[in-house]
Amino acid sequence: MIIPTRIELDEGKLTEALACQVLNWRIAPSRFLKADRGWIPRWRFQPLKQLDDAFFLLDQSGCHYTINRSVNGTFSAHVRIGGRVGKASCAEMARAICLALGQALQLEGASTSHPKYRPTPQDRKD
Repeated sequence: MIIPTRIELDEGKLTEALACQVLNWRIAPSRFLKADRGWIPRWRFQPLKQLDDAFFLLDQSGCHYTINRSVNGTFSAHVRIGGRVGKASCAEMARAICLALGQALQLEGASTSHPKYRPTPQDRKD
């Protein structure tokens, strides 16, 4: 029996939590309701996969952050919001940003030690 080295975290729940906490959006079926009474389809806002969306969250959060890339291509994101810090390392930059931001905001599902997320050797911190 082969045991997978990585189980996907619940991206939808983390995306919802980030949209609500950082952007003050509300959740509706198949869409997010923006603070300005506009809306965006859920499929269009994918911060764990789309770098533009991840950086939009960083900008809107008002945090201090650093992003590094190791020799093996792993991205490390360090986010500081007030006195809280979030750190994550992943092969994908957008995912590392969102996980670190979620940790700093203490959102459920944002921890890389979350039972649904097991880092691959490439994801592990240097």
